[in-house]
Amino acid sequence: MSLCTLKNGIGISIREAAPKDAEKMIAFYNRVGGESDFLSFGEGEFLTPLSEYELFLASVKQEQNALIVVAEKEEKIISIASITSSQNPRNKHVGILGIVVEKSYSGLGLGRQLMIELIEWARTNKQTKKNRTCDARR
Repeated sequence: MSLCTLKNGIGISIREAAPKDAEKMIAFYNRVGGESDFLSFGEGEFLTPLSEYELFLASVKQEQNALIVVAEKEEKIISIASITSSQNPRNKHVGILGIVVEKSYSGLGLGRQLMIELIEWARTNKQTKKNRTCDARR
């Protein structure tokens, strides 16, 4: 886990997502889905069942070439960032990067901080060599 201070002086924590976060993450996506046209889902349209999302998060934790992190302010998720990759040997080196920031925290340097965290992780995991960006829909 890392702590950082946003441009407005607010402190937040960034940590790896765990299956126990699934319910809060689904609620986050359903809340922020209406804040941007850059996501492939709108408000209330992230319909992945809780048990399925818990399994997805558990599987990501087992993969060496995938990472999902959450940024929190007082235990409320305000951002989710990820690099997910195929387990196909030919594509294991290609990561799909996504960052979603709650609108009220946009412009405060949070996305930049998350990008730095993901790039540093990609440099050290010894598998991810190439990233392409997309939205957070999984």
